[in-house]
Amino acid sequence: MKFSRHLVLALVLVFALTLLTLLPAQAATRSGLSFRLDCTGFTSRGGGITLDRDNTGAGLESITLSAVDGAGSTILPAITSTSFVGSTIVMRDGQRWSWTATPAANPLILTVVSNAGNGLSETTVYQAVGLCGDLPTVEIPSILGPVDGVTSPSVPINSAPPRPAGNEELASSQDGYLLVLVENANLRSGDDARYTVVAIVEGGAALIALGQNGDGSWWYVQAGEIRGWISNELVAIRGDLSNVPLVPVVGEIARPTLFIHIVQPIYDVPGGSPLCTIAANREYYINWRTDFEPVWYAIEATCGGQEVLGWILGENGSFRNPGEVFIPFAP
Repeated sequence: MKFSRHLVLALVLVFALTLLTLLPAQAATRSGLSFRLDCTGFTSRGGGITLDRDNTGAGLESITLSAVDGAGSTILPAITSTSFVGSTIVMRDGQRWSWTATPAANPLILTVVSNAGNGLSETTVYQAVGLCGDLPTVEIPSILGPVDGVTSPSVPINSAPPRPAGNEELASSQDGYLLVLVENANLRSGDDARYTVVAIVEGGAALIALGQNGDGSWWYVQAGEIRGWISNELVAIRGDLSNVPLVPVVGEIARPTLFIHIVQPIYDVPGGSPLCTIAANREYYINWRTDFEPVWYAIEATCGGQEVLGWILGENGSFRNPGEVFIPFAP
């Protein structure tokens, strides 16, 4: 195809063709390579790829570029280019190519891989993600998947948050990524501390930046298979994230709870008859409160295997309301 020949010609423009001593590198190294994706195609923003492993057995490295839409349909067939280890494939800034098929769903994902061969496995060198207008977003079998602001589920009450590892290899193959600066940081279901926690990431974890909120104060990220939001104050930017898209915030505000420190009873009404005794060192969701002092709370608990609303004196526990949710008075 004429399109493919033009792209291959561009890919094999070589900045340096000096053959170096072969090293057991893990994959070609991205050297500032960057593409911008849109509805009709993609545009180079310069940069290139330094070839540094022999996956052919002939002193050459073979790489392949391809793209799919959110429905998993091919919008750019696989195009392979091979050149000497030690050379650099460069892309001219502003060079543009069209998709060979019209995208039907978001996200649009362009991938560059160093091919398997000569005892080496296929390795992702670079991925670029784009959105096309109002196309629907469809889940696809990709580590990136849809970029729609939907996060992983909130951590159930009284459960330990998952602690996913970062995506160092894939993150570093992007235009830019985020590095966690603090010892432990919450990933939340939205762009504020009022939202529920979906996971905890540890200091030094590399996060894939999938999106950002309207003022750039929070990032929509992926760590392992977990997606969530993290405050910009807790991360450092590595590389260029200027084209990370704005995505909607569709999170869940944290409900108010009462943390119970010691085993104690709950009652059918404030100051009434005991329903049962509840466990200590646990949080309980609050549904209602009294309109008089001292405050009593109606909490969700389990009595004899049944879910009940039982009343407990507020001063017998620790009140928590990070979501700043209004608690209605009892009907």
